Amino acid sequence: MRHLDVIIKTGFDIDDFGEGSIIIRSAPSILCGQDISYALNEIADYLTTRTINSEDNQSLMTEYMDWIYHNIACRAAMKAGDKSNIDELVALSVMLSENPELRYCPHGRPIYMQIEKKNIEKEFGRIQ
Repeated sequence: MRHLDVIIKTGFDIDDFGEGSIIIRSAPSILCGQDISYALNEIADYLTTRTINSEDNQSLMTEYMDWIYHNIACRAAMKAGDKSNIDELVALSVMLSENPELRYCPHGRPIYMQIEKKNIEKEFGRIQ
């Protein structure tokens, strides 16, 4: 509850429910279908492990918000094994080809790679 103002800025609406509990009234729509309580616990853990110094409160708030937004985006992202339809995959491919600066997830891992046809043929024993 000490960081309620930060959590509200991320799109959550929560209230103290007493005895160390909270009630989540709403969450960012991007988390649709995700484990909202787990995401909020992760955010709360992150916020409580940082110390706020009033002198650099603004930079710390920026750091908090960046981490929180990255965390929410990561939770909402397409994961291995997710079901996708062809239209969704084509739209994603077009978006990525039109925005070459989108290369990494919030954690710094690549989100796509280019594989040359000859390397695929080599892997399948078509060429040497």
